Amino acid sequence: MSVEDLIKNDTSFSLNNFIINANNIYMMLQSAVMVGNLSQVKNKISDKVLQKYQHIIDDFDNNNLRQIYEELNVKKTEVLSVNQKDDSYYIQIMITSLAKDYVVDKMNMEYKYGINNQQVKKNNYLTFKKNISNLNNPWILEEIYTN
Repeated sequence: MSVEDLIKNDTSFSLNNFIINANNIYMMLQSAVMVGNLSQVKNKISDKVLQKYQHIIDDFDNNNLRQIYEELNVKKTEVLSVNQKDDSYYIQIMITSLAKDYVVDKMNMEYKYGINNQQVKKNNYLTFKKNISNLNNPWILEEIYTN
């Protein structure tokens, strides 16, 4: 399936708006990890992603650590695939991000590990899902991993 096929099937779909929304969800998720609270993004992500990131936050909390993404930005977003499976559409994208990516002590903000002197480039793979039976529902982040 192509983006053009998706547009034919869902006339409300805009690739540009989808990419803007996907980038925003990615940035919100990274910010949520830094502040240790997923409440602002939980309605935009699947239960699987919510559990994964809550576990990450809990691990940091249990070790009195805090993740920092300084100067975080999206450099490029690329659509890798568009698929239809059963009653859902899936779009996989790659977001190339740049950030200083490091961890500090939660109590005194002392540097612990990571890269805090230059931005690091990462390729982040995100899969979004939308139910076909109700095209008014939003795209939900179904899966995310970083390479």
